[in-house]
Amino acid sequence: MTKENNWPSKPCLAPLTSVNIMPNGQYRPCCWFWNKPRKDADGNDLPNHSVRNTTLDQYRNEVLKPMYKDMEQGNWPESCFKCNTKARSRWDYYERLYSDVRTELSDNVGLRTLDLRFGNLCNASCITCNFTNSSYFDKVQKQGYWMMEGENAHIPDNEARKEQISATMNWYEDPSVEADIINKLQDIDHLYVTGGEPTINPMLHKILQHLIDDNRASKITLEMNTNGTNMNGKFASLIKPFRKIVMFSVDGYGELNDVMRFPTKFSAIEKNIAKCKEQMGHEDRLLITPTVNIHNFFALTKLYNWCNKNGYRVADRLNILSQPHWQNIAQIPKSQFDEQLTKLEQQGQVKAAQEMRIRIQNKSAFAAKESANNKWNHNRQEHKEVTWQDSLDLTRKWFESRGYDLKLTNIPDFL
Repeated sequence: MTKENNWPSKPCLAPLTSVNIMPNGQYRPCCWFWNKPRKDADGNDLPNHSVRNTTLDQYRNEVLKPMYKDMEQGNWPESCFKCNTKARSRWDYYERLYSDVRTELSDNVGLRTLDLRFGNLCNASCITCNFTNSSYFDKVQKQGYWMMEGENAHIPDNEARKEQISATMNWYEDPSVEADIINKLQDIDHLYVTGGEPTINPMLHKILQHLIDDNRASKITLEMNTNGTNMNGKFASLIKPFRKIVMFSVDGYGELNDVMRFPTKFSAIEKNIAKCKEQMGHEDRLLITPTVNIHNFFALTKLYNWCNKNGYRVADRLNILSQPHWQNIAQIPKSQFDEQLTKLEQQGQVKAAQEMRIRIQNKSAFAAKESANNKWNHNRQEHKEVTWQDSLDLTRKWFESRGYDLKLTNIPDFL
């Protein structure tokens, strides 16, 4: 516990109102909470609270509600350090949603926000991702496509490690976990889901159907991150009665998105996004959320033009990739970086350009190019600092292995 000066004067409402289940099944009060290894009195490792060893009620009663009472006394967990700032983004978020619960006894407050990260079940192998977040890398590797090795590996180099990761990521397959979650949905008004790819996860389908059958869908905000590949009639009907915030992870226009989010097809995703837009209510939100990295940075104007043409809003706060370092926009030579930001500004994307310029200067969104951690272990050789040429060489391997033209990136070195 800590009592630093920047903590809010009131306790955070996340421990009372929220539970986040991480891709490996571990619990957190919110997505900003930094789970630390647990130790017993003798310093031995203890298992973290997860859906495999703790029910939702147990976690809330034994961990979260005592955490809230500690906060009332000014004792904040060190794992909440991200809100120990003047910004306090997550504290503000829960305060805005649930300040009314302060009038209730803490033990009587029901679970209002459920944040579900459905393991690594996915149907894509994106260049910015890896096997820990997408099971599909295993299939693509077996088809013979090139994968990054070393510290920034797309996939582990041995079956034992793959099995170890998979064993922690399949918590959604446990019938007892599914039943426990469904039995605790009576008070929720906000459901956030991501994956892997949540739209293909069977547990999500069952949760949504349960809420529909319980006549609660219209009272619940469904916030979802999706790659946009699965907006078929069945799934569209499942999400239709909810209040919706649907965030489509689209990184580029046309074939650039196909190669970055291999083997998805932009033509199909484009149709699915249009289909989703048709059934959105006037209070619902549809957002395009690109992950900005060296592969799409120089082609962002094409994506913005497509969004503007179709009336799609790009998320206000850009997701700027931090790792792997070789894809980080901090690698781009400064002259090329500045020139591209100027082009974005000239085409009306002033806010996006300003955000990228500020964040690369402050080094707050990703590891700096000069960071001691900015290392790359190629073919198990000794560490070395990543260069722009390394980034270009690795990009070439990914694109050529999948049969795509490097010019799609608009990276000046490939034109």
